[in-house]
Amino acid sequence: MRFNNGDVYTGEVDEKGLPHGRGQMDYKFNGYYATYEGEWEHGERSGRGHYHKFSSGGGARHSYEYEGEWLHDMENGEGVSTKSDEVGIHLSTVSEVYTGTFKDGKRHGHGIVERDSFDGRFASGKDRFEGEFEEGRTVGHGVWVYANGDRFEGEFDAYFMKQGHGVYTFADGLSFEGEWKNGDFVFDSFQASAQVPVLLVREHHEGFDYNKSACFLIPVRKEGLALYSEAAVIYKDTIFDIKGKGINILAVSTDSVTVEIAAAFMSDGKPVQTTIRRGETVRYEDGHSATATIYGDDYDYTVADSIEITIR
Repeated sequence: MRFNNGDVYTGEVDEKGLPHGRGQMDYKFNGYYATYEGEWEHGERSGRGHYHKFSSGGGARHSYEYEGEWLHDMENGEGVSTKSDEVGIHLSTVSEVYTGTFKDGKRHGHGIVERDSFDGRFASGKDRFEGEFEEGRTVGHGVWVYANGDRFEGEFDAYFMKQGHGVYTFADGLSFEGEWKNGDFVFDSFQASAQVPVLLVREHHEGFDYNKSACFLIPVRKEGLALYSEAAVIYKDTIFDIKGKGINILAVSTDSVTVEIAAAFMSDGKPVQTTIRRGETVRYEDGHSATATIYGDDYDYTVADSIEITIR
């Protein structure tokens, strides 16, 4: 059967001529093609079937596939969905696979998500999340295992956002626990479960049209490396260029750490070396005045930067 909108159906029909039984529908959307092959019930996809929708134009390309149970023309029941996008300057393919239950076309119930960890240019391994979903969003307890071997187990809010109590374990076994709020680690809630020193770093920048705070955790495993965990959403270690910003670990003992704080944090533009003992906190502040010109008018403002380091 050929429809006025360009769709084509091949298969079994009921007494009214509606798709019923087994059959295949080929769809045409604006810039997309799609096909469904499987079971039908009086014009609706119902039973088991396979659906594939993909873009037909150039540039970034997108694809969605679903294999599983259907009811009332929507994904309902057990199934597997795959989303793929070709992104980045080299059009690297980034995919996300969900295996679990669906309700009215959305992830709902227990499920597992495996997706590529994308570094901005190429996919660099697989992240895996297992937990609960409600109307397409994460909710409640879950476990996230990252491509680099790190693991987070705790509470989640919508769209994989950490919210509430959780335990983060690095790939080498070092772990800590604490509280997360809106995806950000709560600085004062930190509890370590390993003997190595951990630097807690809090940055705050305040000024004209610019206000930002960030919390970092730096497990002190080695000397001579500026190791940061990712700001806000902590999921992997990132090596920073010490000449630009960061904290260089110079010496480590069981109860103290000697660090070099980058010149970017200092008002005189020179790096500072300091030794911090467990339980101590050091704080450095830098402020300067400047003028901004907006639509011909000059505005004077002050920028206040600060960095606070505690060792636990």
